[in-house]
Amino acid sequence: MIASQRLLIAICIAMLIALVAIFWPPAIYVLVIYDACLVLIALLDWIMLQQSKKFILVEVAGETTWSRGRAQDIEYTVFYKHKSRSIQVRCRGDWPRQDISVDPDVHDLTLAPRQVAKIVMKVTSLSRGSFTTRGLFIELRSPLGFSYSQRCYEAPLTISVYPDLNYQDAYGLLARANRLHQGRRRRRAANGDNEFERLRQYQQGDSLNRIDWKASARSDEIIVRDFQATQCQNITILVDHGRLMATRLASNGAQQMRQMLDEVIDAALLLGHVALNQRDLVGMVTFADRVTHWQPPKSGKSHFNHMVHGLHNLNAESVLSRFDSALLHVAQHQRKRSLVVMITHVLDLSSAKRLHHHIQAIAHRHLPLIILIKDPDVEDMLPEPNEQFDPHDGLWWQRAAACTVALERRQIVEKLRHAGSLVVESTAEDLSAQVVSEYLRVKAMHLL
Repeated sequence: MIASQRLLIAICIAMLIALVAIFWPPAIYVLVIYDACLVLIALLDWIMLQQSKKFILVEVAGETTWSRGRAQDIEYTVFYKHKSRSIQVRCRGDWPRQDISVDPDVHDLTLAPRQVAKIVMKVTSLSRGSFTTRGLFIELRSPLGFSYSQRCYEAPLTISVYPDLNYQDAYGLLARANRLHQGRRRRRAANGDNEFERLRQYQQGDSLNRIDWKASARSDEIIVRDFQATQCQNITILVDHGRLMATRLASNGAQQMRQMLDEVIDAALLLGHVALNQRDLVGMVTFADRVTHWQPPKSGKSHFNHMVHGLHNLNAESVLSRFDSALLHVAQHQRKRSLVVMITHVLDLSSAKRLHHHIQAIAHRHLPLIILIKDPDVEDMLPEPNEQFDPHDGLWWQRAAACTVALERRQIVEKLRHAGSLVVESTAEDLSAQVVSEYLRVKAMHLL
């Protein structure tokens, strides 16, 4: 039982009567009668409140598969089975995670006898993973308003939150950045041993070497030969979820900063989606201090669904990433030549040395592609190319440290390239565009 403001006011009145009784003794009789009535009424009010709790049942309904960042409706049905007495309640969801936003968060209802009330909440999860809702948290007010009681009515619902797979928007983003379009043009214009696919009408940007003059003469329009890109190549994606992937990234308009791992997973799934559409075989390895998940290269929509399911509950672990474990796993289980795409965040030279050693070991069979994510804090502190040094700047030592980190990073990139790996540096915001663009460039240049 929790006392309400109305009960506290009634108690204050009793204290005022007691104060009057000090100076006027006959008021003590009024105080005794008032206190007895107050206790009796409050007790009866509390008993009716406890009885009302037994007449409430709660059921929940809603989708169990969500996309991160997208609002979903959850409907709670409240059954009030009392025959004669109404009750006022305040309802809100009881959520197991703090990164869940609810609109509206609180619902105030007056339940009439034998009423069935429905409460609809728009719930948005800002992170991936699976969780179970506990139920509906209901605050019941007593009939006379002297007290209220709180209780969680269990109505569990297990929900799996997957990455947002709105790839139409992703394709539009890449096209606006002129990267996906550029990669496709390169693939059409590349010369090599690709097989003839079809004849089509000339488009701006097509190579003149591909014009079929005989077909053009027959149709009175310029016709070019289209060639089918090499298919059924192996693409193995390595996703690092070590401690560095727990870095929080500021996002415009987001209620909570996203982890770097979220950007990596989005980029990996978009790359898998594009590669499968290119009829390549896509495999996946997730690793931290060990290999945590392995999917051999396969094709098909069902395989992509397995990839999504394998990544939706992946969390950053507070351990140092072991690149050797992931690359050795690929070397042992992937015998056919593959494009090995590793998305990671290397900061220091010691980690880079370990990565460099194992890249050399697999480069003779596979084509490594290392995607290095830039540190946003370091990038923000780097001075402009023509910026003059200001000794009075209070942040000069931070700028100097950022320049040192950037220089070390440049050395890391050069060593990885010397070891036979392709290296792409990208910010977390441009990660998906950079990964897909580089994949298309590899396909267009026949590097695999």
